[in-house]
Amino acid sequence: MARIVRHNKEIFTHYSDWAINYALTRIGEKPEITFMNTTSEQKFEIIQHALNLGMEYEKAITGCCQCTIAAIQDALKIRNDAVFKAGNGLTAGGGLSCEGSCGGYTGGVMVMSSIFGRRRERW
Repeated sequence: MARIVRHNKEIFTHYSDWAINYALTRIGEKPEITFMNTTSEQKFEIIQHALNLGMEYEKAITGCCQCTIAAIQDALKIRNDAVFKAGNGLTAGGGLSCEGSCGGYTGGVMVMSSIFGRRRERW
């Protein structure tokens, strides 16, 4: 169990760092989110906060994809219940199969896509 938790922490650290950095570098493009004057230190604090939340959620609740989604959304103070709900089936590679993409990775991608992704009206 300790090995799994350590492995999940490494995965979550890598992908939450990527997702939050991506959001904060592109944030000026989305008026509904205002982090335009975020310093490097503040970015680091947000990333650490997301990491801590994600590990707490994974330990208490489980479900790597939704834990990642909730942690990033909570750290950035954005909430989208539809994105959170959609992440349910992507835990452990999809349907708990351990055969697909990491749920921590897909959760981070889902949050960033919900902010910066193509809208249906432009499809």
